[in-house]
Amino acid sequence: CERSRHRQSMAPETVEQGAVDVRGESVRYEIRIVDARSPRQREQDAQRGRPGGNIMVVLPGHGQSIYGPKKLVATAAKLSRSKIAWCIDPVPAEGGDRIEAQAIAGVVRERISTTFPEWEKPIAATLIGWSHGGSEALLAAEFAPDLFPQFLGLCPTGLVDRQSRELLHSFVLEATRILWVSVRR
Repeated sequence: CERSRHRQSMAPETVEQGAVDVRGESVRYEIRIVDARSPRQREQDAQRGRPGGNIMVVLPGHGQSIYGPKKLVATAAKLSRSKIAWCIDPVPAEGGDRIEAQAIAGVVRERISTTFPEWEKPIAATLIGWSHGGSEALLAAEFAPDLFPQFLGLCPTGLVDRQSRELLHSFVLEATRILWVSVRR
């Protein structure tokens, strides 16, 4: 069966929760970890003390969770050189997006140090942000450019200042388009 074959080919994944301290604020987060490395690649990574490429970090949009972009995270792991992808969703912080961006950097640094405790050279991550996660990814890349040398924003929000009326109009049009496509099917 095609479906069961697809499930068998999916990389092992785990979901964890934690917290990281940023400027006195404890920012909670959830993380989905997908590790698609073969046993041979794990051995090579252990010998070298680092992955074969950047770790892929996916940040979901506002109101989304680590459970939404499962296929995106699995595909990012499968197609990346490192074969490792993490989807991180910080719980909204009192300090706003800038604190969340710093929390994302803290989570990634912490996870790298536990995944590769013997690393000597810096290990980098590529940020992939969807919607509001795109603006968080951009802020995290600005905060920690050594850690995040690459950034991909998929429909990132917050990059253009708009009036409330413009945003409302844009959302209503998009909702209408989605409704129209759904009704036509």
